[in-house]
Amino acid sequence: MTEKSSWFSISSAAKYLGVHFTTLRRWSDEGLIEFVRTPGGKRKYHKSALDDFINQHKIKTKESMELTTLQEAAILKTRETMQNVKISEQDWYNKLSTEQRTGMRGTGNRLVALMLQYSAREDNNEVFLHQAKQISKQYGEICHTMGLSITECIQTFLLFRQPMLNSMHETGSLQSSNDAVNQRIFEKMNQFLDEVLVTMVDEYNNIPT
Repeated sequence: MTEKSSWFSISSAAKYLGVHFTTLRRWSDEGLIEFVRTPGGKRKYHKSALDDFINQHKIKTKESMELTTLQEAAILKTRETMQNVKISEQDWYNKLSTEQRTGMRGTGNRLVALMLQYSAREDNNEVFLHQAKQISKQYGEICHTMGLSITECIQTFLLFRQPMLNSMHETGSLQSSNDAVNQRIFEKMNQFLDEVLVTMVDEYNNIPT
């Protein structure tokens, strides 16, 4: 590998570590991993710094990359399922601005990623649930701003919930030969989505009318 090819952009470095680029950005800002800025302000990461971080924090890069691949497949499957639901014909969807639709698409993808990361770990997974709750608060605010009732808000979430779980199963996250493992992962996914839903409802109800 040449010296030039030893440098990674933030997106390439994130893929190398098997994490989302926003996670890498946060680690960098916290001083956990070294990087430099180009004259144009872009972050660059040297392979040696990435390898040092992997060794220090015992990240299982191969497993993380498999999780990233699964995440991408699950997101695509969820989109396919939602197209069959004809989401564009939903009244609430047509109330969204173009900017809100783009934003919700991005945060929806992020929720899939966070659910996978949360469910794949036995411990130290609360950080993923915390990030998901921040997203669900945004959903509560959007529903309130759109003038949806709390019932409509919940119905909107449930419209996405089952396709999400189905996508996890069909893309392989629940394909272990061990039934006990399958059950544990499925329970953690449901727990994750329950917490997201409750947080969204709480945020909606706490907004002054």
